Amino acid sequence: TNVEVKEKSFTGFTYDSKDKDFIEIDEDNNIAYVYYTRNSYSYTIKHVELGNESNVLGIDSESAKYKDIIEVKSKNFKGYTYNSKDKNSIVIDEKNNTATVYYVRNDYNYIIKHVEKGNESNVLGTDTGSANYEDVIEVKSKDFKGFTYDSKDKDSIVIDEKNNTATVYYTRNSYSYTIKHVEKGNEENVLGIESESANFEDVIDVKSKEFKGFTYADQDKYTITIDVDSKNNTATVYYTRNSYDYIIKHVEKGNESNVLGTDSDSASYEDVIDVKSK
Repeated sequence: TNVEVKEKSFTGFTYDSKDKDFIEIDEDNNIAYVYYTRNSYSYTIKHVELGNESNVLGIDSESAKYKDIIEVKSKNFKGYTYNSKDKNSIVIDEKNNTATVYYVRNDYNYIIKHVEKGNESNVLGTDTGSANYEDVIEVKSKDFKGFTYDSKDKDSIVIDEKNNTATVYYTRNSYSYTIKHVEKGNEENVLGIESESANFEDVIDVKSKEFKGFTYADQDKYTITIDVDSKNNTATVYYTRNSYDYIIKHVEKGNESNVLGTDSDSASYEDVIDVKSK
């Protein structure tokens, strides 16, 4: 009697060959072998951002044989830290040969420095904070008393593992100042004016000057520290009017050595003395 040797279907295997097509039943040797090869299937390990799975950081895609065990390992990605995975291993099957590894986006500090151009050691202000890897931080100028925005080295900071700094530059403003020299007690009599300009926070020495017929008395400031407020950029120096002696001689005309009488007194500079006969 002959028994036909037929192949069968087995999950994960493919028929390859057989050693006999029939078994001729005998007292022995009633064995036949049908051979199968183990199938190969592709598998995929996806590395994604947790909570943003559309951001695929990397994919491992290979193939392995049915029932092989593939260990699911995390990897290193710039700016991310391993968080978790949905499987520790993939047991290769006809389907479901996928695994996902999750990563969280790292936080990094950033700093925006506001400095005086040409004098970067003068830091007018700083903005600090932290943000996620690849976040975009807009670099904005700010208002600082006595300074005007000039430029910046970056319009934005794209957060990275390092180099999360930006610098905004400002120039020091110039303001006019005035030093008035006046007669004390008669400030409308202005003897002289000094009017110039200087940079914010410059210190200007307030000095007295020489004026004919006047003597320095005092001043309201010894220095002007240049400010944005024009009222603070003024100083006044005061002078008193000098006094001088005068003599009026009454003499014989043609014989001036014959002094008939004298009038003497003192008066302030520029006073007008009426010379009268006696």
